[in-house]
Amino acid sequence: MLFSRLAEMYLADKREGRKAVRANTYEGYVGAMRNHLLPRWGQAEVESISYEDVQSWVDSFPEGRGVEKAYKCLRQAIRWAISHRVIVMADPTVGIELPRCKRRDSPTLTDRQLNQMLYACQGEPWEAVVWCQATLGLRRCEACALTWGDIDLRSGEVRIDKGRHVVGGKVYVWGTKTEKSTRTVVLPRFAVERLRQIRRERRAQQGDLLCELRPDAISRRFRSWCRRNGFSGMTMMQLRHTFATLAVKAGVAIEVVAMMLGHSDLTMCFTRYVKRSVDVFREAQRRWGDMVLRAAPRDRAMTSPRVVLVA
Repeated sequence: MLFSRLAEMYLADKREGRKAVRANTYEGYVGAMRNHLLPRWGQAEVESISYEDVQSWVDSFPEGRGVEKAYKCLRQAIRWAISHRVIVMADPTVGIELPRCKRRDSPTLTDRQLNQMLYACQGEPWEAVVWCQATLGLRRCEACALTWGDIDLRSGEVRIDKGRHVVGGKVYVWGTKTEKSTRTVVLPRFAVERLRQIRRERRAQQGDLLCELRPDAISRRFRSWCRRNGFSGMTMMQLRHTFATLAVKAGVAIEVVAMMLGHSDLTMCFTRYVKRSVDVFREAQRRWGDMVLRAAPRDRAMTSPRVVLVA
């Protein structure tokens, strides 16, 4: 069987089968097939694909860009074919070593810059969305799906249970990315006060979205505004990075940050969203040192140990 035929069957099952995936996930599979898999494997007999062929293909990606998603899509398609008895073969994707990719640190704002940005964007139609994303560390889809009914402006609690997505030019509302992404978070008091003002100014009703613009339109307008106002390069996703980085810098435990971000485990939070900062390390050492000093006996101050040089 040609891989191109297998790709058709696999995508059809993912679109309309018993375990059909969301439209945005399906579009990701289509993109990986079109851009990476079909150009290399389209005319190849699936049964002839070997471990060496797959490893050579993986190693050919320039700087490893896009290799992980492309490889996972190939692996899923082949394993789908094997499990559905479409083909009988040993899985050639087992044991493949992906190249190490240099992760690029996303630019984040300092606490001062974030403060300046939030108060500079007053009056923009997307202001409430950006305030919620920046102060809660939400995903773009989660922030764009918020309604005024999701926010308790007395307690500051915000219920996150859905996301708005744009796929093929249409807007869809789905549940959160994972089970742990459904959560209740709490706004800081200064954000609650500003959101109260915004709601009064716009006379918004409980069921109204914080911003009626489509998520992609909000993202474009925010990026354009940032370029014009001295925050060049800032995106909505980087607001999420900024929240995590500043939370750790403020002394919030990494596991709490992960829960607030809606992650399933700590690894994603630590490797993707938290930048290593000398300020964080300096504060950690200050706290650690203070603890040790407080443990010294009361009748004597703790001093540095004497160093004896031996000739």
